[in-house]
Formats: sequence, structure tokens, C-alpha cells
Amino acid sequence: MPSVIPYAAAACALSLTGMAPLALAGSEAATGAATPRPVQVEVRTDLGPLRLELDPAAAPATVARFLARAGLAPAPAGVERVFPYAGSWACELRAHGFVTLGCAPYELAAPKPKGPGIEPPTPDEIDGAALGLDRRSLGDTVQRDWLWQSEVFPRYVALREQGKPVPPGLAALVAAIEKEGVAATARLDGMSRLAYLEALGYRYVAGRSSHPVERGSVLTANLYPGEADERFVIALAPIPDRDGRGTVFGRVVDGWETLAAMERAPVEKGRRPLSPIRILDISSVALPGDEGNARR
Repeated sequence: MPSVIPYAAAACALSLTGMAPLALAGSEAATGAATPRPVQVEVRTDLGPLRLELDPAAAPATVARFLARAGLAPAPAGVERVFPYAGSWACELRAHGFVTLGCAPYELAAPKPKGPGIEPPTPDEIDGAALGLDRRSLGDTVQRDWLWQSEVFPRYVALREQGKPVPPGLAALVAAIEKEGVAATARLDGMSRLAYLEALGYRYVAGRSSHPVERGSVLTANLYPGEADERFVIALAPIPDRDGRGTVFGRVVDGWETLAAMERAPVEKGRRPLSPIRILDISSVALPGDEGNARR
């Protein structure tokens, strides 16, 4: 059963922005808890505005953190400070794939510094079973071999080098290779996508984000569990391989011409836009029934 704590955190954050009627009004569930309503924000960029609808019912902690970074809510409890979206850049653009926004300008030239006060990763809020990942295969033999070479071993080595715990499922896969040799690669045969991602360390929560990644989906940028930072992705097309990896916490509802302009923007070899695509500011949008909640 989903914890009520993230809902309370989201309620507090939203109420302090003046968005409480919009975000929290809704029908009472059987438990007596109100179902949070969608929240809309306008993201103004160098290429035009995007209107996003955020879903605090599916991903309360992720939405609360987004609003804090947008300057529309205080930092969540336990977070000293958050990364501000105003002035951040698009740092990756894959035509017909996705655009990654919310990157620090210095990330274009150097790794982002880490240190005291840097906000911790946002928890994953994903319902893998609701996405049907337990019924999806890992693909054919070529695809499974690619996963061994590009994810299983590199992920294991990276965690060991960083001194981080290796998830039991991932350790078991690597141990099988060490014991059985190449024959152990057959362990991925018949494994569902849900089981594979759980082996990488994902821990799915029933009742959380269950939206597939489609054109216009807004999701966290992480490819591995527990690594969602300030960046967020807007999908330019369906991306089934991202299902179950990033938390889908919203969608584009207007500004499709801006998204199309981003898709057409020229990029350099590293898929960074040649000309800056910045987030200039983010404002809240009042919806019908949001009495007294003026746009900020």
C-alpha cells in the first residue's frame, strides 16, 4: 500500500504555492484521503512555451521536487536546497527520441560538482506491474547479449568501483557467468523486463507511476534505480525501453510547436544543441475550478 507521507509532503509544498485547491481537490477515496488533482505549469524556453500537466497522484514526491526546483514550492522536508530550473539548459537532444532538460550550464563543459548541500536523488515512484513489465520479454538473443555487455557487467563494475552495494539479482547474474561461463547468458532467456529491472535494483511500488513513455511524456532522466536527479526528459516519440526506468510524472498538454522546434534543433557530435535551449522560467497555470488561484 502506498505511503501517505509523500502525499502529505506534496500537499504541503503545493499549499505553500497557493496551488492547494488545484492540486488537492478531488473525490474522497474509500480511505478518506483526497486524490490529488493534476497540476499545470508553463515552462518558458528559448524556443517558446511548453505547458505541462503534472500528476501528483502517481508521483507525489517527484512532482513536489519539480515544483520546488521551479520556484513554485519550498524544498521538501530533509532537503537543504534544490537545483533551480530557471537558467538551466537542454543538455541532450535525440531527434525522434527525447530531449533532456534541467541541466546546469557548467554541465556542458565539466562534470557537475558534488558536495554538502547538494540535494539527494528523488526516489523512484514506478509501478512496474501496472506497466505490464511482468509480461514483456527482453527481446531476441541479440538484444539479450547486448544487455549483458552494455548493462549487466558495466553496472556491476561501476557499483563495485563506487563502493555501493550490488543488488542481489545483479550479483547472482554475474556470479553465474563466473561459474558457468558464456552458457549463463541463457539466464536472461524467458526473463521478464520486470524481473530484469528488479535485478538491476529497481524496487517498484504499487499505485505509483504507471504511465508508459509516449510522445509528450515527462519523466525523470535516470536509467538506473535511485539515480533520479534534477534533469527531466520529454519524450519526442514512444520509448518502450524507458518504461520502468524513469518516473513518468507528467505530460505535455500544449506547446507542441515548441517541442517540434526542439526536435528540429541542430546538435553537435555529443547530441548537445548547437544553440542554447534554456528554461527561462516556470509559472503555475490556473485551471477551471481553481478558485482564487491566480497564475504566478
